[in-house]
Amino acid sequence: MNYPMSFEKFQSIPDVLHERVQRSPDATAFVLMETDETAHEISNSQLWSESLCYAQALKENHVGHGDLVHLVFNHSSDVIAAFIGSMLRGAVPSILPYLTSSSSGSASGNRVKELIERTNVSATLTAQDSCDSVRELLSECETKVFSTALTEAESVSVDGWERPDYQGQDLAYIQFTSGTTGPPRGVMLSHRAVLNFVDVCRGIFPFGAGDVSVGWLPLYHDMGLVGQVLWPLMLDASSVSIAPNRWIRRPISLFKAVHRYRGTMTWMPNFAFTHCQRSIRDADLQSLDLSSWKVIGNGSESVSFDCMSAFADRFEANGLSRGALLSGYGLAENVLGVTRTNPGEEPRVDRISLKALQEKNLAVPVEDPECETRVVVSCGFLTPGTEIKIVDDQGRLLDDRRVGTVLLRSRSLFSGYYNQPERTEQVMRDGWFDTGDLGYMANQELFICDRKKDLMIVRGINVYPEALEAVVQEEMGQNAGRVVAFGVDDKVQGTEAPVIVCEQRRPLGREDLSQLSLKIRQRLAEEINITLREILFVPRGWVHVTTSGKLARQVNREKYLKQLEDQETVHDEQLNWG
Repeated sequence: MNYPMSFEKFQSIPDVLHERVQRSPDATAFVLMETDETAHEISNSQLWSESLCYAQALKENHVGHGDLVHLVFNHSSDVIAAFIGSMLRGAVPSILPYLTSSSSGSASGNRVKELIERTNVSATLTAQDSCDSVRELLSECETKVFSTALTEAESVSVDGWERPDYQGQDLAYIQFTSGTTGPPRGVMLSHRAVLNFVDVCRGIFPFGAGDVSVGWLPLYHDMGLVGQVLWPLMLDASSVSIAPNRWIRRPISLFKAVHRYRGTMTWMPNFAFTHCQRSIRDADLQSLDLSSWKVIGNGSESVSFDCMSAFADRFEANGLSRGALLSGYGLAENVLGVTRTNPGEEPRVDRISLKALQEKNLAVPVEDPECETRVVVSCGFLTPGTEIKIVDDQGRLLDDRRVGTVLLRSRSLFSGYYNQPERTEQVMRDGWFDTGDLGYMANQELFICDRKKDLMIVRGINVYPEALEAVVQEEMGQNAGRVVAFGVDDKVQGTEAPVIVCEQRRPLGREDLSQLSLKIRQRLAEEINITLREILFVPRGWVHVTTSGKLARQVNREKYLKQLEDQETVHDEQLNWG
């Protein structure tokens, strides 16, 4: 595989991209699959020219080197050109969540307004055809909204770039976290951190020049931005990006794109594997060849081995290689990835004693089928240049198979949280980043148990929300929507009390819900030794998720408590909140 030379000689991401466009101006950089599945192909030179137009717009609006600019777009080539164009100008872009509706009061509009108000940034870049509506949306914010006419791109020279005086530690962009345990935070990432990360990736993944990334993740998500934009662009590969709302409605669009463009790499969260496996009809798979897929990575949320196995079983007849399935662990604070399983090898599954995990924070392997266990899928091995250590609450280093807080140090680590120096100081421990995740090491592999803030302590026993959610998903079967577990204070008992909220794909009658509730309670009492305070069955759409689709357990907890205040009495499964 022909890789470009080491990135050590480069000072910035645009330096790498400039060399690419000079080397192969006519090669395809991106294929944008729109909502109607029409394909919009963009060459290296076209992308560069359009990016320079956005850089010029920033210059005309007095946005300079080091200035932060928010990008408010939908799924389009515009957002990619604006992102790169901002860096060409030396500015620091941040892609905000897509606007499903630009009207005031809409959920997406409120998210965008909230982020802009919180960061107090004066420059907001958007597409020309949405400029007026975005200005109206942000009329109460102290930010200037502007755009550019991409029709000017044809007259822009590929060499017409006034290169800023980059330094490797200059900020490249800001990535907002999904906000699973609190408000989204702006992760500041330097050019050198990103260069180091992509440099490492080309040595451990079978992906490089001539390969094709295929994905549907929104580009404001770190896995979407890095996996579908920066990684392919910087390694002379190309990328096929599907509109997220199109993929949700028709997940077969991903498979058709892999077949059509001979896709080699895809990364997506665990729920997407189940969505594909459940929603794609056998008739849609006829004549599709998936043998080109080399990497299908599962990350961003907890990995289920059963989901990955079912995915492999379902699509193996179409040429899908089981060895293409990988799992990994990562966070925006480290550009994207921290660990990964080895290509060509199925992720290792650890079946550990639930009793030892809950009572002693030990991951003790068990083989006895009668023993109550927790199944944890390996997140794999450390990427080069990355270090991890597991520590207890006093910061003492723990041995293998002892569960504690995961600390991280690497050459791709973030520079801090934007405008949050106190928060940055809280998560850094003598150069180590406190991930907030609970996990353990075994045979040089990392296993993640849960988010530290989501962990419940019930009568002195550690209760992991994901373990409860997995039981409920299994009992509800095909009728399960999103399921979220969290703890609330029980002042009478002096401990936390677990609550589970379950979305139903189709509403069940009162009697069926009562029987289902009883089965779930019995299983949780037998297998995890806990008694639920409440199990609530709600319509689809009740459970709140982050912009990247993760369960926002603390947000759902607050929603539950707020609605609880409005109820005179609450009766277990009889309550069916809308």
